[in-house]
Amino acid sequence: MARIPGMTLWFVILCHAAGCGQPEEEHEQRPSDTSPPDCPEGTIADGQECVPEACGVGAWGDLPIGDGTVFVDASVASDGDGSQAAPFSSIQVGADAAGAAGGGLVAVAAGAYSENVIVASDHAGVVLAGRCADLVVLDASAGGDGDAGLTIDTNAATLEVSGLTVRGSNYMGVFVVSGNVTLRDLRIAENAYAGLYVMAPSFGADTIFLAEDCELSENIAAGAHFTGSKVDAVLQRVLVRDSQRGGTGLVGVGIGVVDGASLRLESSEIARNRAEGLILRDEGTTVEITDTLIHGTLPDTSGLYGYGIQASGGASLTVDGSEIAENTHSGVNLVEEGTQALIRDSLIRDTRQTDDGAHGSGIEVGRGATLTLESSVISGFRIFGVGLTGEGTVAQIDGTTLRDAVGADVAPSGIGVVVLDQAAVEISASTFTNVAGMGIAVLESGSSAVVSDTTITGTRTVGPQGQYGIGMAAGIGASLVATGCELADNGSIGVLVSDVGSQATLEDVRISDTQRGEAYTVGVGAAVVGGGELSADGLTISGCVGPGLYAMSPGSRLSCRGCLVEDAQFAGVVAEQGAALALSDSEITGTAVGSNVGGGVGIWARAEELEVTSIEVVGCTVSDNPVGGVWLSGPGSYQLQDNVLHGGEGETRGSLVRCGDVVYARAGVSAWDGQQGLYLEGNTLRDGHGAGLFLDGATATLAGNAWSANSVDVVTQGSACAVPPAGLDGEPVASTELCPDWDYSTCGDEFELYLELAAPEG
Repeated sequence: MARIPGMTLWFVILCHAAGCGQPEEEHEQRPSDTSPPDCPEGTIADGQECVPEACGVGAWGDLPIGDGTVFVDASVASDGDGSQAAPFSSIQVGADAAGAAGGGLVAVAAGAYSENVIVASDHAGVVLAGRCADLVVLDASAGGDGDAGLTIDTNAATLEVSGLTVRGSNYMGVFVVSGNVTLRDLRIAENAYAGLYVMAPSFGADTIFLAEDCELSENIAAGAHFTGSKVDAVLQRVLVRDSQRGGTGLVGVGIGVVDGASLRLESSEIARNRAEGLILRDEGTTVEITDTLIHGTLPDTSGLYGYGIQASGGASLTVDGSEIAENTHSGVNLVEEGTQALIRDSLIRDTRQTDDGAHGSGIEVGRGATLTLESSVISGFRIFGVGLTGEGTVAQIDGTTLRDAVGADVAPSGIGVVVLDQAAVEISASTFTNVAGMGIAVLESGSSAVVSDTTITGTRTVGPQGQYGIGMAAGIGASLVATGCELADNGSIGVLVSDVGSQATLEDVRISDTQRGEAYTVGVGAAVVGGGELSADGLTISGCVGPGLYAMSPGSRLSCRGCLVEDAQFAGVVAEQGAALALSDSEITGTAVGSNVGGGVGIWARAEELEVTSIEVVGCTVSDNPVGGVWLSGPGSYQLQDNVLHGGEGETRGSLVRCGDVVYARAGVSAWDGQQGLYLEGNTLRDGHGAGLFLDGATATLAGNAWSANSVDVVTQGSACAVPPAGLDGEPVASTELCPDWDYSTCGDEFELYLELAAPEG
């Protein structure tokens, strides 16, 4: 309601005339100098100041003051008797008084206390409580190099400390030697050696330690350090951040646990420390981490290290439901015999590369350490997701996803799991998605991987020339066993086995849609090169931009039983340059002509004088391949027995329809001599739009085959045409063309398949 001028005066006159009481004088409401301030959210007014809600109001806030409480207030001019009316001015004096009284609460008012406090066994039962850490500061900077801000050595007695900031010690912030100690709501900052140091001498009592809702920040060397087999520590809702590097050997660790100490870390955060976020070392040392974030660990001054967690020397680590993110070098690093870690339901992501480019991985395990990884996710890694190296190093990976590798400028990089130098891994029910280089790589003699029920999709090629892009690889003498796995849409090869002594066994594995990497002419389902050995049972390969199966080079052996290869390009199966191929009870179907390499046949094999390629195909079906069923070139060993072999429709070249043969042999393929040559027994050769058997400068040995629906059953031409195939007289052929005087429609396609792992020239 608007005020009317003179209204107050008329009210007074009228009221006086009517005999009513004199009204109180009306006056304007103006802010008083003593009105409480309007405090922002999370704070409350304490007189004319806004303070954090946790600090309460009054000199001692919300502390549970009662009979026997000893009061301390830095603002008093001189020590009183410790009563509320006449408090002590020193925390040490207050603690001593409470200890002498048999324990009790020491209530510390807001203020800065310049002292170094020591509590010992004669302080049993003392509860040392500041009003709140924001307002109560124990400034220890005046102490000497060996003086902690707060030293606790109570033997087996209990002590509780809360609501303080301990800052500026030239030694440790809080030094716990022994006792049953609880710290709550402490801030420990900017101390010169460690923020918190907890130990237990071997000759003394156990140290039972609990810290809750504390912050340790910007301390030198370590935020917190626990040492000794008699230390049993728990940290809950603790933040350890920005530990700094000091002098020689002082690297700036977030938390260190050594010499048999035990630590449980719960619902906490370790952030932006130097060299290691958390380090545990030595036999008997155990660390259990739950619901905790460890992130942003920085490298040392050399640009190396920066682990989220490093365990060594036989220590034991358990990580459960936690996140390890944006650290440097590796999220988790495990080394040395006896060191073991269980990581489950956790996320390890976005590890940064070291300055030398050699590191930037999710988990590194080496020199005999053991890893169990369950139901976790590893993503955003540069070099590899999980790397294992060294004899005795073992990992079990179950139900885990490795995805979205960043990769690096070096190749290979971004590998999902790599196993080196006699290490071993078992992987089950896991998923690899959009990793780079290789999904799983097992390399070097003695290294092994057993993989089951695992999916690897979208492995990318890497490096400036677009190399690798392999789903699984075994090389340099390593061993790989895969069962019930699926590999799809990988960048160049689904499964690769390379080098003498390397071997892979695949059972009920499906490989589909392998792509052609930038450095390669085709994308292959499964390949064996360089003298390796690949054995498969129940393998299915489909939709590759290149051959489904490929064997190359002397000593390489590929065997496949009960396999299906469909919708490949160029050829369903390729063997060349001295490799050995054995197919049984398998089906090769639907091969297309490759846009850059031609082909279009079911089986393609090539040999040279010094590199005798060998194929043995038994009980198989080869069908629906447009250019031909089986294409052979050179003096190799080719045995085709009890198969159903279909020709193709051929392809139009100018005015001629060429190829379409069921079996085409050229360039010195000879009759079977017991070891080399072409031997066909018990096969059905049908639907050859060119010929059932076309021998171009070649010959063969025939025994008990069936011929059906071929344009011509047998054609011979070229240098060997005058020698009919051995056994031709006993074959039920319907037609032959032996040494025609024209060039019969031939199919002499050649191709080069680049599968070397070195960078291409040029």
